Amino acid sequence: MRDKALSILKELLLLLILIALLSYATSYLFRPTHVPARSDSLHIPTVEGKVFRPQHHKPFLIHFTLRRCPVCKAVASNVVSLSQQYDILLVAVGYQERAMLPETFQTDAKRLSIALDPSGEIAARFGVDRYPSDIIYDAEGRLFYRGSGYMTTLGLLARLKAASGD
Repeated sequence: MRDKALSILKELLLLLILIALLSYATSYLFRPTHVPARSDSLHIPTVEGKVFRPQHHKPFLIHFTLRRCPVCKAVASNVVSLSQQYDILLVAVGYQERAMLPETFQTDAKRLSIALDPSGEIAARFGVDRYPSDIIYDAEGRLFYRGSGYMTTLGLLARLKAASGD
């Protein structure tokens, strides 16, 4: 009986490892393609009527979410929680107005900027065609990471910390 339980546990562990590897592989293969190499060329208007400007010498995240995407809704709270520490630009594809956004994004977090992208024009500029997608620029404004798919808070946080050189 104990051998059978150990065998099942081993199989589950292997399955989890396989799922993680597949997740990383798909994130790499389906990452956004036309991402500017430097952040100083970004000019994205926000719902506040300003142009998104991250703090100098700090990494930041651009998160693309799609209106009818269940995975995007699942990762929303992860993104909002990181806005306490990092500048985040949420590009809301398929949304015409802020009131249409999921409740999770209806926040007054100071470091969360929102850009509405009803036609997908901003997403197309970055080569985003899978959702959710994340782009991270490092503290020097250089492209650090680009990927698509579900990402945990811990995964995003680790990438942002690595981008800051910590």
